[in-house]
Amino acid sequence: MAVNIIKGSDKEFTLKIVKKSTGDPYDLTGLSATDIVLKMHGENADLSISMTPNANGTALTVPSALGGKISVSMSDVDTALLKAGDGLNMELTIKAGAGPDFDISIVQFNGELNVLSQLF
Repeated sequence: MAVNIIKGSDKEFTLKIVKKSTGDPYDLTGLSATDIVLKMHGENADLSISMTPNANGTALTVPSALGGKISVSMSDVDTALLKAGDGLNMELTIKAGAGPDFDISIVQFNGELNVLSQLF
C-alpha cells in the first residue's frame, strides 16, 4: 500500500496497523494526543505528525481504534516541506500503557511513500 503525495497539495490517507506476529489489528484504544507519532522525511528536517494538530492543521486521527486504523490529514504547507522521491520511508511510534514503563512499538513503512514535485 503506497502513499502518493504531491508536494504543496492537501493530502489525506489511512494506514492500518497490524501486529507482525499475528497479523491482527493493533488496538489503539485509549491512546491520547502524544501517544502516536508519524515521522516523515522533510527536505530540511523530519516532519512529526501527532493527534494534536500543528499550526498548519496537519494531524492524525483514529477512526477505528479496534481496527488499528489511523488517518493522516496533511496541509499543503506541510506536504511542501517533504523530501521528494520514490520509495521513501515513514515510521510510526506508538506509546501505550502507564509511565514510566510505557510499551513502545515502532511500525516501519519501508519504501511506502512517494512524494512528487508539482509539474507546474
